[in-house]
Amino acid sequence: MIARICLIVAIVGAMIAVVLIVGLVTPVIHVRKASNNMGNMGYCRFQNTTSDMDDCIEHIDDHDLSEEEQEARKDFIEKCVDVALDYGYEIDRPVVEE
Repeated sequence: MIARICLIVAIVGAMIAVVLIVGLVTPVIHVRKASNNMGNMGYCRFQNTTSDMDDCIEHIDDHDLSEEEQEARKDFIEKCVDVALDYGYEIDRPVVEE
């Protein structure tokens, strides 16, 4: 379980690095926040995203999710893996396997 958490943290770190490099977070957050009538301010974009990602990671193993949330969880994990594979060298941690 600890190895799994370490892997998820490494993936999230890589994902944040990609967001910083490529700037992918702006359109994603803008679309998501638009439904809440809230904009995402450039000066706290990554703080908000990190907080949201921490919440997702905390609940990654929840079993009482709707079908839509289960699909969104799968998409989230796939994006994290893509980022880790594409930019894994940006973080100075080895991948921990169980």
